[in-house]
Amino acid sequence: MEIANNISVIIQARFNANRLRGKVLKKINGKSILEILITRIKKSKKINNIIVACPNTLDDKKIIRECEKLNVKYFQGPENNVLERFFLTAKKFKIKNIVRITADCPFVDPKMLDDYISTFLKGKFDYLSNTIIPTYPDGFDIEIFNYKSLKERHFSKNIKHEKEHVTYGIINLKKYKKHNISLKQDYSKLRLTLDTNEDFIFIEKIFKKFNYDFLISFKKIINFYKKNKFFFKNFDSRIRNIGLNLSKGQKTWIRANEIIP
Repeated sequence: MEIANNISVIIQARFNANRLRGKVLKKINGKSILEILITRIKKSKKINNIIVACPNTLDDKKIIRECEKLNVKYFQGPENNVLERFFLTAKKFKIKNIVRITADCPFVDPKMLDDYISTFLKGKFDYLSNTIIPTYPDGFDIEIFNYKSLKERHFSKNIKHEKEHVTYGIINLKKYKKHNISLKQDYSKLRLTLDTNEDFIFIEKIFKKFNYDFLISFKKIINFYKKNKFFFKNFDSRIRNIGLNLSKGQKTWIRANEIIP
């Protein structure tokens, strides 16, 4: 383990998600989405720590209780300024290099994570991800960046998007040394993330198909996809990162249409 490089995962989570409230605590075969994700990340050989960063609200105490049950560290920070929440988390735990993973990505692959970390360190990048030009399915998003860049963005005059979308400034400013990891084949329209109840039902369906093997690899999922396109028929042509361009009212409307029926 590359202890000297101090690489830790910060999982971004919150209970009051606009489109599916409490989604990270919804359970599949007795395990919460958050627990499934943490179980997978713990298989990484190159990370030093896992910290869940959630808002400091009463509802998010439910996430804290789950972290305590799982014996995972956590930090509570501002609900609406996620950039500051990440900065304060990294500062408290003295993290030199941060891996950002959102709790709505339960399929994140630990081998992929370790490969990315090696590339990030070897290239001495400020930022590395597979999302600048996406080719991986939505739900396998991994971002790695250094504390120096995070600190700079936190103390800059933040534009609106930076407060909600942590790495927006790092990605869009030329001063930072960036690297994007791509696949030879583009799977970016395949949706394997958790935003809606429809997503949750589909994710549960996938895990059931693999006999609830919560460590199923990216490679096995893609091979299954190639041979069973019909299984994925409603999830292979979706728009990525829809939340980036939606107002709070639009997100609430989507959530209302999900739950009212």
